[in-house]
Amino acid sequence: MADEDRSFQHFLYHLILPVVFVYLIWELSRDQRETLRKKIVAFVTAKTTAKMNKFLEKKKDKLFHSLSEFLEAQPSGGILLEIGAGSGANFHYYPKCCTVLCLELNNEFEGYLEESAQKYLKAKYGGIIVADAQNMKVI
Repeated sequence: MADEDRSFQHFLYHLILPVVFVYLIWELSRDQRETLRKKIVAFVTAKTTAKMNKFLEKKKDKLFHSLSEFLEAQPSGGILLEIGAGSGANFHYYPKCCTVLCLELNNEFEGYLEESAQKYLKAKYGGIIVADAQNMKVI
């Protein structure tokens, strides 16, 4: 009988907890849901960046090699605008000679970008602009 009780409790937890979670999310206002979504996206992206970079390392090395050559040939190095910077997955690949300015729609990435800039960015970090890439009048 105890095993049946545990099975029933296990079933209830797996049935009720998701329903309660969905209900609580549903009760949030639209703005609160959007903020929660942005936080979750930023967190998951930041936590998976290292693994994705390891997986794509050879392709990124090849892709960013020509960018490095181009920027190093510029007299002042130039300003590099990264659109949709996320958590700073590409910071490792930028040369020292430039300034990296990040355009990101999700303001929840700001802390992750600053952390990545301190860890991986050889170039100067120009900061983050929170804006939509379709309307770059703020730049």
